Amino acid sequence: MIKKSVIHEACLAHNQTSITNIQEVLDGLATSKRNETKSSVGDKYETGRAMIQLEEEKNHQQLSNLLAAKAVLTRIDPKEQHQRVQIGSLVQSDQGNYYIAIGIGKLKVDQQVFFVISPKSPIGQLMMQQTKGATIVFNKRTINILKIF
Repeated sequence: MIKKSVIHEACLAHNQTSITNIQEVLDGLATSKRNETKSSVGDKYETGRAMIQLEEEKNHQQLSNLLAAKAVLTRIDPKEQHQRVQIGSLVQSDQGNYYIAIGIGKLKVDQQVFFVISPKSPIGQLMMQQTKGATIVFNKRTINILKIF
């Protein structure tokens, strides 16, 4: 099994890449808004600016969510070992490996697949506070918890 700190670093890198991408989109939108010139048809100008504004708002919300996720990740100590599943736990099961942190989804690290999930997700809620040897049922699938790191 790969070290939890390596998975944690991969999550931080994934999060930072997403933040950088959103910031680049926002920079591009700001440039588009500045370059939008008023034409003789005023409605076209207003529609264009309104569409840019909506796109900006959507991207600001995504950026806010990513920054909140980054804050969650920075509070996790990947060296800490757990007896029960909690935020920051790496769970090895017979159905795959789960890192309880933020909602990223499937993440491949060193040729291994990990499901990086939020403790608030449906499967995360079922796993929380479980111990080694516990069994949960998710989407009609039985998941046996083999180890918790």
